[in-house]
Amino acid sequence: MEQKNNNWVPWAIGGSLLILVIIIIVGITVGIAVIKSAFQFSSTPQATIKAPEVTIKPVSSKYASDSAVLKLNEDLKIIRQSIDTVDLMEPQINTPALDLNINIKL
Repeated sequence: MEQKNNNWVPWAIGGSLLILVIIIIVGITVGIAVIKSAFQFSSTPQATIKAPEVTIKPVSSKYASDSAVLKLNEDLKIIRQSIDTVDLMEPQINTPALDLNINIKL
């Protein structure tokens, strides 16, 4: 009985793998060249278009002189001042003492 020499199998796989890697590298190189040429801008100067100047005239609100709105603004000022003067610290409430020494027994 003769034994067949199967040494060609790794070389065939390695050779086809090498060809596949070369094809991928060439494809990536060609793809990058195509993308660069597609997004390349011409070096000739383009005519610039000047944007028109827009002026906006301020329009006063019809509610600016309304008595209800003015009263509401005054009330809000009073509320803000009272909030700013209130002491938010409560001396009778203390934070709890936490025991952070935790031991896990397995």
